[in-house]
Amino acid sequence: GLCRAEQGLLVFTRTSTFLVTSAGDGFASTVLSAQIGCEGPSSIATLANGHVVWLGSDGFYAYDGTQISYLSQDLREFFKQITRSRMKQAVAAYDVASQEYRCWVSINGSKRNNMCLIYDNTGWRKRTDVRADSVCTTSDHREYMIIAGDLTGDDFPATDARRGVYVLDRGHN
Repeated sequence: GLCRAEQGLLVFTRTSTFLVTSAGDGFASTVLSAQIGCEGPSSIATLANGHVVWLGSDGFYAYDGTQISYLSQDLREFFKQITRSRMKQAVAAYDVASQEYRCWVSINGSKRNNMCLIYDNTGWRKRTDVRADSVCTTSDHREYMIIAGDLTGDDFPATDARRGVYVLDRGHN
């Protein structure tokens, strides 16, 4: 995976993280970690404070411009449910309106991303009413979070799932 950061370009493999910066007429690469990488390239998102968050093999990590920190201590036990073979299909985006990082992952062997893990800079919570195959945030003044997937839950039982493209958590205008 790749992600722009204030300090340069973050480059991820499954087992390592690098920072590439400009150096004179070329570029320089710095190893930030030889043990922490990114499992799902589409799980990488930048928060409002400039921190970059992503899904690693054992949880979520953040780079604050100086160091990598582990963000998901509260989810350690839950991570046993994540479908390891499907981690690369995880998708995430930063919701500007709610100021939350939202990442959809597969749990309990599901072929789909059936669990949303939400980080609000203080802790984590879970959401199961949306199965997302892709997600983005618009870069216009509306800053909508848009998902491609389907809705489930009380309003949309699994037998009556609505598959399509949706704007999340916004009322009709």
